[in-house]
Amino acid sequence: MLGRAAKDQPAPKAAPSLGKKVAIIGGGPAGMNAAWQLAKAGVEAHIFEKDNKLGGKLAQVIPWERMPQAIWESEIARFMSVENIHVNFGVDMTKDTFAKLKKDFDHVIVAVGTHQPRTIPFPGHERVIPALDFLKDAKSDHPAKVGKQVVIIGAGNVGCDVACDAYKLGAEQVTLVDIQKPLAFGKEKAAAEALGAKFKWPVQTKEVTEEGLIDAAGQLIPAQTVIISIGDVPALKFLPDTVEVVTVGGAAWVKCNAAGRTSDPKISAIGDVERPGLATNALGAGKNTAEAILAEFKGEEWHGFAKNLIPQASLTHAHYAPDQCGVSESGEADRCLSCGTCRDCHLCETICPEQAISREKLPDGTFQYISADDKCIACGFCSDTCPCGIWVMRPF
Repeated sequence: MLGRAAKDQPAPKAAPSLGKKVAIIGGGPAGMNAAWQLAKAGVEAHIFEKDNKLGGKLAQVIPWERMPQAIWESEIARFMSVENIHVNFGVDMTKDTFAKLKKDFDHVIVAVGTHQPRTIPFPGHERVIPALDFLKDAKSDHPAKVGKQVVIIGAGNVGCDVACDAYKLGAEQVTLVDIQKPLAFGKEKAAAEALGAKFKWPVQTKEVTEEGLIDAAGQLIPAQTVIISIGDVPALKFLPDTVEVVTVGGAAWVKCNAAGRTSDPKISAIGDVERPGLATNALGAGKNTAEAILAEFKGEEWHGFAKNLIPQASLTHAHYAPDQCGVSESGEADRCLSCGTCRDCHLCETICPEQAISREKLPDGTFQYISADDKCIACGFCSDTCPCGIWVMRPF
């Protein structure tokens, strides 16, 4: 309900102009959030996107069953309505184009994601379709048909998405093979299995022929279509030599500091080009780097995100009833665990058997809860009862 309420709000008005402009290469989650944060703060954010739509893999390959298209399109429309955001589609980035952007803009953010599929040069690899290409095609207006039998090399969650789309396009039998125990889990794996997908391991691909996949033991797994889903890597040939990269697993990734700054002080990199992660990781990186750039533009010191992540085990789910949905925004807000932020509920102070915990009002009008070392007996009651994960028991 809180998400739907936010969706219906108009885009926020931008702060007064700072007279700065930033080029953002890539319009995926990381690039979009960087642009959003910069634009709100009065910076012109210019996105240069190779595709003809925003969203990166979220828009290109994630099935609409997991992300309703109507909600997505309304969010994109709200994003595009921000006055300081300018989007350029169909831009194929080259070294010369990048060099011009670096010269014309106050800062450049690289957020191109990972859109270059990994491949394995086994005999017949030219017959194999990369998962990324398949998923993009499956989500297009005129997707290609597949044969009745499909084999997918790589049994992770992306492979499961491939399996589900293969069934939608006419497949009757889908087999996911892997050299190790499949890494797929959760809803993606359950959805693939519900449609009839089979997982087979350990399987090492020896060759792909017109008849299907032949494993190391010479056994044929019949297939009219073979798809490979073993991950994607960044395509970074446009970067100048001033940007340091690190090679991991045969692929180059941009080396950055905590602010997303590369070895070139005028260039930052965010999202999967630095390290593979979830869409939420990319969104967070976009916000983090935007704030660091804003601090530089304003001549302020940037401290980053100071709080440590709260371990899920520290959250007391007994205080949260997921099935009891609120009927208003305030009702939904009351269900929030406020992870890592004290709600001033007094539970720790009340439950402490030694009265070691007390609430202290600070001069600025805020408060803090403190524990007296000479009274605390380390019973753990405060840690067990805190709904926000504030109190943590650490042995000395």
